[in-house]
Amino acid sequence: MADTSNNHIAVIGAGVIGLSVALQLARRGYLVTVVARELPGDWDIDYASPRAGAHFRPVPVKTEQDVFENTLMRQSYEELKRIADDPDKRDAGVAFIPAIEYFDRAPTEDELAMFAAWPQYRLLNADELPSAGAASSIRVGLTY
Repeated sequence: MADTSNNHIAVIGAGVIGLSVALQLARRGYLVTVVARELPGDWDIDYASPRAGAHFRPVPVKTEQDVFENTLMRQSYEELKRIADDPDKRDAGVAFIPAIEYFDRAPTEDELAMFAAWPQYRLLNADELPSAGAASSIRVGLTY
């Protein structure tokens, strides 16, 4: 690993993303300072992190930016899965909860392929759909 001890990085924001980035940078040897209006433990109405959850929803990859973001999303998924599965980190507040995506039209082949690339994917059977008339739905266990 390269010497990063002289590299000081400021992370702006102490929400889920800011703290996650700061932690990963610190693990890689960077000196990190977190600057934020609200910090963990604060209960300000404008600070969502004490109450916020996260929703993981894959998107079709069509551009180079999508490829980059999809790579980051997969890395984030693996890290969150590692934390959720670690019995020593049960108090970390990370848990995977199955989610169901309902569509008012049948998904395209590209959309089906995009969902199928993620764990716990399955297309719901017609008798599992709500009677309100969703054309089809996909069950994806990606919410954490």
